[in-house]
Amino acid sequence: MDTYNCGRIIEISSLNHFLKKERGSLGVYHKDQKISSIAFDDIQAIIFSAYDLCYTHNLLNELAIRKIPVIFCNKKHIPSSIILPFDSYFHQSRRTLHQAQAKKPVNKQLWKTIVKAKLAQQSYILKLLGKKHKYILRLKKEVKSNDSTNCEGQAAKHYFTELFGKNFTRDRNQPGLNFLLNYGYIVFRSAMARAVVSYGLNPSIGIKHCNPNNSMPLVDDLLEPFRAFVDMEVHTMYKQEGQFQIDPDNKTRLVSLLNQAITVDEIKTTPNQIMHKTAASLGQIYDGTTKEIYLPPMFYPRG
Repeated sequence: MDTYNCGRIIEISSLNHFLKKERGSLGVYHKDQKISSIAFDDIQAIIFSAYDLCYTHNLLNELAIRKIPVIFCNKKHIPSSIILPFDSYFHQSRRTLHQAQAKKPVNKQLWKTIVKAKLAQQSYILKLLGKKHKYILRLKKEVKSNDSTNCEGQAAKHYFTELFGKNFTRDRNQPGLNFLLNYGYIVFRSAMARAVVSYGLNPSIGIKHCNPNNSMPLVDDLLEPFRAFVDMEVHTMYKQEGQFQIDPDNKTRLVSLLNQAITVDEIKTTPNQIMHKTAASLGQIYDGTTKEIYLPPMFYPRG
């Protein structure tokens, strides 16, 4: 079993393991021998990336009660499904109704804000790395309602070329750097999913994303500004250290990004904490109690 301590993300990547609920903990067994016990209070998400796993219904039910996402991955480390709690917030039905009834201008302005926040983070990361960043800053100023001129797409081409070179193509089905990006995004996606359901939002009702094969478009919408943290770490692994393999050390590094120290409004915090504030503010927008989604500039302390 591989265990990554980040508040914590637990990955089960070895064969022939049996998992079950044991009082307040997750019990892990291999060939009838107990090899680990992990308190549920210490688990932030679980990733199943191995085959031949067995787990009990009681375990999955307990994880749902505790709002712990369970992510199932295929052989390419790409998530194939995710389990989230169905009812975890005391005003969930009311909030879901408000979310579904949100007027188009509201969502269009929300998407404009999200794209501007994403471009701000991308520009910041490029500047930290000594890359050309001013083009994305200019695009940020040009973002219109619903990003009707596709500034996000224009920025992405420049951004990934600066990070990984002209020959790089962002393709989740390709190996190497793409696998590292996939894994980092999976970790951040699970954290954002937990934040979304914690505040009674329905992850299947998106702001912009609307792929019928995607069960969590809202999660992917809100995740956009946070992807840059993964991008920077993968750049460091590859460009500075020549690493691009999905091995235990690299997984640990990517998981740890959720709780890395960042600065927001001169206060030290973490990406994970900001995700919860972002989700909370979105719920308040749909309830009509606030007008601005919380997506502040996020800096490294050294930045």
